[in-house]
Amino acid sequence: WRDVPTMLLTDREIVRDSMQVSFTMLGEEDPDAVVVEYVDEQTWRPAQVQYPPDTDAFTSVNAETKRVDGIVNRDQAFRECAFYYLQSIYRRENVALGSEYEGRAITRGSVVRVQSDLPENYGYGGAVVGVAGATLQLNPAPVWDEGPFYIRLRKPNGKFFGPVLCSRGVDAAHAVLDAASLAAAQAAQATTLAAVLAREDGAEYPSFDLGTGVSQSRLCVVLDGSPSGDKFTVNMVVDDQRVHATDLGN
Repeated sequence: WRDVPTMLLTDREIVRDSMQVSFTMLGEEDPDAVVVEYVDEQTWRPAQVQYPPDTDAFTSVNAETKRVDGIVNRDQAFRECAFYYLQSIYRRENVALGSEYEGRAITRGSVVRVQSDLPENYGYGGAVVGVAGATLQLNPAPVWDEGPFYIRLRKPNGKFFGPVLCSRGVDAAHAVLDAASLAAAQAAQATTLAAVLAREDGAEYPSFDLGTGVSQSRLCVVLDGSPSGDKFTVNMVVDDQRVHATDLGN
């Protein structure tokens, strides 16, 4: 589970009207288990593991078999088997979007944080058009629906700073950063708010991503991408922490 993405993409970096989200539904024809075939280091003979394993309460009737070369340890084979199964269950929200030069810096397997107004529960984004101390002026004004509120700021290299706890300021277009949360983020990421927001003269404003108790951006894993002129289409799947189970036995 990687919760530190390589890049933050908001509506300001995504090509207009290119964002598409689709869901893959589970059906009766989908496998109810995964079997991984491998060569076991204890016997140097073909062996297999299954996840979820058959028990008194469960017996697989439609398992999908995968052969994985290079694995010789049973515990590792079991973990890989569990990963294949869990991702087939929990990675079912697919995202496709168009980007400009940012897309060429993204590689397969990268983790990207995506904010977009489509669908509506992918957080709120825009530009930081002003700063006064720990108060940010945002455009457009985000929706302050239900807390807690956390803001992420896009750094010049495309990565993000934060998240930092914040609250609504004098109006919806102003966000006040929590002093303790800001200090913790600056210490953890070895930078300052001023450095994060610094831009050359004439450059675009920094982007922000505001997450609330109702709407948050998504961590996505890049599956593939393809160039088209000066644009780049990126296909991703929304990640889920349950895919990366760490308490698996054998």
